[in-house]
Amino acid sequence: MFFVEWFKFGYAFAAILALTGTTWLWRWARSKKAIHRVAAGAAFIPTFLFSAFASLVVLDVFGCESSSQPIYSPDHSKAIRILNYDGGALGGSTAVELVSHDGFWENYVFRGYWHVVETKDIRWLDDKTLEIRYIYLDPTFAHSDCHGTGSIKVVCIPHAEVITSPAARAP
Repeated sequence: MFFVEWFKFGYAFAAILALTGTTWLWRWARSKKAIHRVAAGAAFIPTFLFSAFASLVVLDVFGCESSSQPIYSPDHSKAIRILNYDGGALGGSTAVELVSHDGFWENYVFRGYWHVVETKDIRWLDDKTLEIRYIYLDPTFAHSDCHGTGSIKVVCIPHAEVITSPAARAP
């Protein structure tokens, strides 16, 4: 399976298209009557600024998210990867994403707190069953956001994390 993150190309293409379109509109209007220049300027400036701002936001968002290497199903038709979003002081989240059809179809099968799932916690039982072991941090979060898809059954198993750091053991 060829693994491509198509949505990133879509965002970049939309930003380039908007910037190119507004620039073309501005250049076209410069050779026209004054009323066309005013109308084009009124449309160009906010659209160009919004497109430039959106481009910067898209580039910034990509830096906050990391993903694991894909974990392929036994028949290699699907893959799972772990997405960790670092929200800084606001915390973060972890999602397990099921990808198939060469990256054109993506579906989240698990969402949780930041780093509650690692690569060692996920395994394919067969081509249609996935097991996810996650760290059980909150009693209200037992199975609230773990679900399968139409063709994939997901089994989520909570486990308690053992705190082994010296700081946690100090009286």
